[in-house]
Amino acid sequence: MHIPTHILSGWVIGNCLPLTPRERLACMIAATVADVDGLGLLLGREMYERWHHVACHGLPFALLACAILAALLSSGVARRIAVGILLL
Repeated sequence: MHIPTHILSGWVIGNCLPLTPRERLACMIAATVADVDGLGLLLGREMYERWHHVACHGLPFALLACAILAALLSSGVARRIAVGILLL
């Protein structure tokens, strides 16, 4: 998918529930952040082909990214846990 499609899918998912604008932003970022490994293209085509969909498209990175986003962009402990689960 293209980056705008990732962003839009996060926005659509974020609008399915009564979330705050900050939490919808977290959904949009979570839908897009896994493609940060595509920046390897800046280091050359070979680096991109070797690492894209490898470094950031796994469960450890997803858990880390969702935990950080929920902690930074949500308020209240119960709400952070709920948003973190939603972001997965």
